[in-house]
Amino acid sequence: MLLMRFKSKDHDFTVKVAIFDIDDTLLNDWPNGIHSLHQEARVMAANKVGKKFKIEILASSNHDIAKRAYITAPEHNENSIVWQTLILLGIVSSDKIDSSNIIYKELIYYKHKYYEDLLSDNDYSFEGSVDFVKKLANNVLGGKLSIASNARKADIDTFLVSSKLKIYFKEKNIVSKESINKSKPHPEAFEIAFNTLNLRPQDKQYVCAFEDHPRGIESAKQAGLFTLGFAIRHTKKELLSLKNPPDFVYSNYKELFNYFIK
Repeated sequence: MLLMRFKSKDHDFTVKVAIFDIDDTLLNDWPNGIHSLHQEARVMAANKVGKKFKIEILASSNHDIAKRAYITAPEHNENSIVWQTLILLGIVSSDKIDSSNIIYKELIYYKHKYYEDLLSDNDYSFEGSVDFVKKLANNVLGGKLSIASNARKADIDTFLVSSKLKIYFKEKNIVSKESINKSKPHPEAFEIAFNTLNLRPQDKQYVCAFEDHPRGIESAKQAGLFTLGFAIRHTKKELLSLKNPPDFVYSNYKELFNYFIK
């Protein structure tokens, strides 16, 4: 098995293991550049549930409301954003999520459904990402590839199938929202992902993590991993100015290919 090296002006790093985030690292969650697939699914869910329960303000909810809910939600997770939508529309008044609220439950259900439908019907992988993963799979030690993500397992599986990436990631090496107790920036996701690969603790020095978000980068760095930041939603300057910045930042997979040699 041939090994890969990441070679740049500042780094010459042997790669034996690769751990990928999903959203906006392998999966292009903003394919139209205007709003995310998650936001699209939340709007579709709001319109569906609003019509179902004859709540006009919800049935006519749009991307402006969805964006405001995302920005103002106290936590950046699905449950908080959906509940914030109901607050903004005046459907609920309490800041505390009531998981028994039927409107809330229906919104969560249809958001999951529509998001999976969107992923199933299209290949939303970034250009060059599939070829890049294939290159690593054919060259890193024993095909040691893993995923460390806050995304739902069902969504990860749907994306991996639609993008034809599924064959490169063993089931046991996929760490999802259901696998962790603490979300990024806590290092748990990357630590679990590393442990799924049955490597020695000293092999951590050969692990390359791929991330796009400041929270994910912090997670990988706290786990002690060599970290590559994807400047897709944040600029290179923004990522490199983080308190704990990535070791290197790239803009696309074509550029990234140039730094990996046998």
